[in-house]
Amino acid sequence: MKQRDQFDFLVTPKHKNLVRFKSWGRKNWFAPEFDIPIWESTISMTLTKQIYKTVKNHKFYRTPATQNDFWKSYNIFAQSHSFVKHLKKVIKKQLLLYLESLKLTERSFFINGWINNMKKNEFLKPHAHGIHEHSFISGQIVLSNSILPIAFILPHLSIEYGILYRMNKQSALKLFPSYLPHFISKLAQKERWTLAFDIFTEDFIKVFTQNRKDLMDPISRAVVL
Repeated sequence: MKQRDQFDFLVTPKHKNLVRFKSWGRKNWFAPEFDIPIWESTISMTLTKQIYKTVKNHKFYRTPATQNDFWKSYNIFAQSHSFVKHLKKVIKKQLLLYLESLKLTERSFFINGWINNMKKNEFLKPHAHGIHEHSFISGQIVLSNSILPIAFILPHLSIEYGILYRMNKQSALKLFPSYLPHFISKLAQKERWTLAFDIFTEDFIKVFTQNRKDLMDPISRAVVL
């Protein structure tokens, strides 16, 4: 069999913002199947700088997101900041374009988000935001002037062909399946600010509400997108 690399599985996109890795038709039950779509876009620099200035000057957000699970204690989309309403509209527009590029028609969503304030020499270890039957979409917006890439561990592909590094810049927006493991390498700059979020379907929120056992679960703070 011809030697391949992970980009042999890259589907020709129907939208310029879509980066999609998809398995070839399997020939038997044991062959792997995968379909990994990643959406890459930007938000306006004006909005980016407005968010960045607000959170950087707010003592509340200067606590590192990883410290004592601080990120679990609030939902930035439930705060009264002046940028929240506009930001939700921008994210929803990109989300709908993402779904439409995949011929998906989901239209009702909830969102939970937090600020990640990284300091020099810090890193984010490999993690995923949701691996379950209702797992949906997660995202990241780069607020500060940082080009540190986000690293994705592609199921079935990365173990054979290596990590997928996708470049970043200030105002970059990425959407990806919540099950997709990712990490951030050690930061060389003084600091790096991002806004991370999880998006849930209305069906999942109904199931979660009916079966919730932990009143402090971050999902309980999700608001309508």
